[in-house]
Amino acid sequence: MKCPACSTRLRVLQTEDMIVDVCKYGCGGIWLDRSEYKKVDQQSETAGQALLHIERNPDLSIDSSKRRRCPRCETIVMARRFSSFKRQVEIDTCPYCGGYWLDGGELERIRSLFDTEQDRYKATDQYLSGFQEKAIERYAPEQANLQEYQKREESTISRFFRFLNPFK
Repeated sequence: MKCPACSTRLRVLQTEDMIVDVCKYGCGGIWLDRSEYKKVDQQSETAGQALLHIERNPDLSIDSSKRRRCPRCETIVMARRFSSFKRQVEIDTCPYCGGYWLDGGELERIRSLFDTEQDRYKATDQYLSGFQEKAIERYAPEQANLQEYQKREESTISRFFRFLNPFK
């Protein structure tokens, strides 16, 4: 497989319980299969330690804005998404095979965001509750207008039916 960022041939690296493809002596990127990402994205996971210090070519310059093709599927252009709601690290994912491409240094930044999976869940809950409060605050005036509109419409409909059937 070729590196989607710099076209260097990816090399196989065996960690404790995984075999991953890395861009050693190139840009330092990492290709992770669908199930492997969750094994390395937290500081508490030892499987990711070996992937933090992949030897890079210091003279190599990478255009991070360029769209990349999946190294496994080759014809599929990977989608970009953030690794967490904090939106601090953008990663590439293949919509076909579900693999992840992490540019050099991204795994270290991802692992520094949360110590454990529990911390990630707590932070997500806090973010979503803040988002919900903002949404309620933003749409409260519109909700009040909608309720007023519904009351007027109910009154109009009620009068219409009384007109049609005045004996009831």
